Amino acid sequence: MSAASGPTVAVVRCATSGFLPPGAKSKTPSRVAVLGAPSSIRGLVAYTNFEEFLVAPAGMRCSGSVGADGNGEILVWPSGYAAPSQHSRYEGLTLRLDPACASCRAADACPFFPTFAASVSFPCSATAIPHGERVYALNSAETTFEDPPGVPGDGWPSGGRDPANGVVGVNASENSSVYRATCTLPASEHSVCTVILNDVLARYGAKPPASPVPAPSPPSKGSTLYVHDFNGNKLAARASIFGDPATPATQFDRPPSGSRLVAIQLTLTGDGPGNVSSDVNIDTSLVGTNGQVYTAASETVAGCTNFAFGSFTLAAGQSEVGCVAFAVPDGVDMKRVTFSLTDGSVDSVYWTAP
Repeated sequence: MSAASGPTVAVVRCATSGFLPPGAKSKTPSRVAVLGAPSSIRGLVAYTNFEEFLVAPAGMRCSGSVGADGNGEILVWPSGYAAPSQHSRYEGLTLRLDPACASCRAADACPFFPTFAASVSFPCSATAIPHGERVYALNSAETTFEDPPGVPGDGWPSGGRDPANGVVGVNASENSSVYRATCTLPASEHSVCTVILNDVLARYGAKPPASPVPAPSPPSKGSTLYVHDFNGNKLAARASIFGDPATPATQFDRPPSGSRLVAIQLTLTGDGPGNVSSDVNIDTSLVGTNGQVYTAASETVAGCTNFAFGSFTLAAGQSEVGCVAFAVPDGVDMKRVTFSLTDGSVDSVYWTAP
């Protein structure tokens, strides 16, 4: 389980049945970090069965269970309703972890990983994806899925008026444990589900490599790096320094006194299979040599557009070029530029300054 640090949220202890190791309740922290580089943690808490954690909106009901074999489950649902079943037609969030039980691991891996299920001697009874369900493989061991409104699919819950988004993974570094989570919330809260499911991937997915990952090439060399949205669509991004200082596009685009505009030019190319949409002004940040993080400024620079006021939608093979401007204090140099698809992100990339 990943132990990377991040912004923290309060822990809510759920009524839990089953087997709990001695001292589990007393050892449960009052706050935990939200993993996966969350865009926002506002209004979120972490529900726990004293062994695992499921980030979800505050103010909901919850229950948990822990098996003697280590299996764990957390259910979260709105007040006034019963705990969600698979095809409940209302909001709900669920998390299941299967570290040992072979039949349990196979059941939660199916129908997404039929080869794995067969390898533990419990082949999937059905390998077909429910009609209308959308599946997006992130890699050979992790996949995401979406049950649109009205589709009773693999989401738990699913089939109601709200879309059900989920992740399923086999963690080889944890003895091929299987984890599965669903976030069923109104479509307007899709970004909340993104934060929640990214935390599941970071918390229960494969551990990061033991050796450090080499730093990407600096922006001035135009190295191309790749990010993915939550639906598995891929975007190629290349960054370069357009101007430092950059010339304001108009007299109204001058930066505050004592600072200058630093313009980073981004070349974005859709790499499929589906469209990628986002906003570069939210997706891009700059870190100065003073350690401060700078977000995009409202000013524009001469000779380079800001995409469509930051927004873009790219199909596979389509490219767009534009700039993101930052107001950086005089005397502070650029140290790093970071890019991540904030709404639907599963990863981020960065370029270090030359």
